[in-house]
Amino acid sequence: MPATMQTNQRLADRSWHDLAITMLAAVAVVISAYLAFHSLSQGKLIGCGNADLFSCDEVLGSGWSKVLGIPVAFAGAVIYCLILFIALWRIAAARIRAHRAAQATLTTAAFAAASAGVWFTWLQFFTVGKLCWFCLTVHSCGLAIALLVAWKWRPAKADSVAWRTNRLPGIPTDEASAPLPPVRFGGLMRWACAGVLATVGLVLTQTLFPTVGHEVTQLGADALEGVAGFSDEVRAEEDSQKPVPTNDSPNSLPNNLPNAPQNGPAPNEIEPAPNEPPQDARPSESTPETTPTAPNQPPSNRFAQALVVGNRNAEHAIVEVLDYTCENCRKLYPILERFLERYPDQLAIVVVPIASDKSCNPYLVNDGGKQNPVSCKHAQLALTVWQTDPDAFPKFHRWMMEGEQKPSVSDAWDFAVSLIGEEAVAQGIGSEAVKERLNVNSRVWSNLGKILPILVVGGQKIQGTVANENDLEAMIEGYLPFQ
Repeated sequence: MPATMQTNQRLADRSWHDLAITMLAAVAVVISAYLAFHSLSQGKLIGCGNADLFSCDEVLGSGWSKVLGIPVAFAGAVIYCLILFIALWRIAAARIRAHRAAQATLTTAAFAAASAGVWFTWLQFFTVGKLCWFCLTVHSCGLAIALLVAWKWRPAKADSVAWRTNRLPGIPTDEASAPLPPVRFGGLMRWACAGVLATVGLVLTQTLFPTVGHEVTQLGADALEGVAGFSDEVRAEEDSQKPVPTNDSPNSLPNNLPNAPQNGPAPNEIEPAPNEPPQDARPSESTPETTPTAPNQPPSNRFAQALVVGNRNAEHAIVEVLDYTCENCRKLYPILERFLERYPDQLAIVVVPIASDKSCNPYLVNDGGKQNPVSCKHAQLALTVWQTDPDAFPKFHRWMMEGEQKPSVSDAWDFAVSLIGEEAVAQGIGSEAVKERLNVNSRVWSNLGKILPILVVGGQKIQGTVANENDLEAMIEGYLPFQ
């Protein structure tokens, strides 16, 4: 075969491999950019729900999804953009396929992406315990690109000349028929190791300087509108009573913990609605009637419009936005129960159940919609029990949250029936009152940023998973002035 035809054949072989790298890199760029946007906007990912194994929200909500506070998806998008640019350049200009700098950069970036994919896949399986198919798709692209680069590796022109000069006696002079000596892979190993070392640096950075999986921010005045009957007057008074923050970091404890104000409600308090609750939401006969109270004392039955666990007349409240199928939400349950046992007269837990299902949560529609019918039925049953008998709700809530296994819909239905009766469950679960309250809860969840779990403590929003239970307990103690 003439030398010209051999050269053209080699160029054709390289072209299809560069085209494959281009397509894989393009897919990885699009997905990585989408994940980076999700991390910044805290929106919901399309088509990745809260199933037992796959939950992109939990994966991307963990501290391992960031390095030094920057989403790793953003770094991935940059690397794959670089790979895409070099691959397109190689297709457009065949002459630079053997260019030393281009080949070294492509190899380093490819193996950095592949080794990082191995690291983050390991974290999903063995640390987070959930998988994100978006992430796994990107990691698969990185591994495939690295294999293509290694398979079609060609030494730079200078290396090729040095090899022909320094080859051992007896090796044919025709480069096409010559065997592949180890020196020919010297450049590949060198730049591949550089890419792996970059990932090692990433791993060390994440390990030595971990990014918290939660954020602490000041609660907006209208964030809990409808949960427990906020009024304009109450919000204005709360704003006037809020202490001046002394620490600018949103993820750390305040330097000076707030004390209870001398007059008026504390900034963490949730005031009752100015109007009488709807007929379906009125407390049962066992609930004490509202009576005048002394100044600076919490009013009786102050949480008539809220789903409460604990003392309804408590001075302090923790608002918990949850999905009964959310694993990280369920992990908060024993911590909050310990606080209720520690401060039985001072604390109430206001539960805001939401559903991660587009049929029960209208705020999921704009995010592509998610399907989790179990979550929908659990939220509807909780609200049905509360609408029928508020005193029975704490029993239902505790039964739902206890244990490692999430209850099935049929078991939750049977327990609700045991509390309020078959007829009440059948009529209430599809009622307009339950639907309206679920819409209110969904709006609150959307206003608070959508990432679960969410706690509102002392006017502060704690969103995401706090890795250390002691840190979470210290935050709650610091934000609420318990006596």
